[in-house]
Amino acid sequence: ADTNINMPVKSNIIPSSVALPEIPKEINDGVLIDYPAGWSLVTSLFPENSKPVEIFGTIPTKILKYNNSSKTYEESSVMYNGIGYWVYFDQNIRTRINNQKIRTDDKYSLRIDSCKNDYAFLGNPYNQIIYPYNIRIGQFGPWGSDKQQSLADTPNQYIILYDKFNNSYKQTHATEKVQINPGQGFLYLCNSKAESILITFDIRDKKIIFDEQR
Repeated sequence: ADTNINMPVKSNIIPSSVALPEIPKEINDGVLIDYPAGWSLVTSLFPENSKPVEIFGTIPTKILKYNNSSKTYEESSVMYNGIGYWVYFDQNIRTRINNQKIRTDDKYSLRIDSCKNDYAFLGNPYNQIIYPYNIRIGQFGPWGSDKQQSLADTPNQYIILYDKFNNSYKQTHATEKVQINPGQGFLYLCNSKAESILITFDIRDKKIIFDEQR
C-alpha cells in the first residue's frame, strides 16, 4: 500500500524552537482534542485496543504503525494505548474523549522489542498532561536488565515531539519542563546496546523537580 502522503522523514530530526500544538482543553465530560489536516503523531487514550472510528469519531485516511523489527511503517486497523501512530486526516477534525472510556489506573507499562539504536514510537496514554518525570524506562540487553529510571533523572535523555504545523521535529531534553499532552505521541531513541525497553507511565508522582543547572 502507498503510505507516502508527504510523510515526515523520521531520520531528519533537527532540534528547533517551533511552537507546539495548542494544549487540549479539558471539559467536564471528557477531553476535547483538535486534529489538524495532515499528519499527527498520536496514541489512543482507551485502555482496550480500539478501532479508529471509536477514537476519532471518523476514519482517518491513513494510520501507520512503526515496526521496529522490519524498520518499516505498516498500515494499522487498531490502535494500542501508549503506542505512537502516524495518523493522517484530509481535513481538520475535533473529537471528544469520553472520560468513562479512558484509562483510570495510575501506572501503566508496555514493552518495545527490537529497538536497538532505533526509535520507539510512544504516546501519553492518559487524559491529563504528563512530564518526563512521569516516564520511567528500563533497558534489556545481553547483560540482562537495568533498573527503570525516570527520564528526568537520567543524564542526556531526550524525547522528540512532532510539530504538525511546520512539518518538523522538536528534540527536547528530558530534564526540561516539557508537557506531553493527552494522546500526544513522541519518539524515544533506544540505547545502542539495548535489545528491548520497558516503559512505565506513572502519574502518581505529582512533583515537578528540575535541576536548573542541567
